[in-house]
Amino acid sequence: MSAVTLSLIYLPLYRANQKRFQRIESHIITLARSVAHISSEMRSHSSLFVEVDRLAKEVDNIKQVIKKASDKLKVNMHVVQWIPALP
Repeated sequence: MSAVTLSLIYLPLYRANQKRFQRIESHIITLARSVAHISSEMRSHSSLFVEVDRLAKEVDNIKQVIKKASDKLKVNMHVVQWIPALP
């Protein structure tokens, strides 16, 4: 086979392979962008979860303070009930 014949046979194959590689490269770039976007979203969600946990702890602390204050008030109300009324 001559060089011209070989080039006529392999040139279409070469071009088809080039197109495939370009498509694969495009898909890889798209995939890399998607992974970067998902990674960013995960970091964002992680910081939100940390903030929600912090707020939940703060709410628990406030509930404890309210319960202690309520318990003291109940004790004080019992003491007030035992004090005889002034004439």
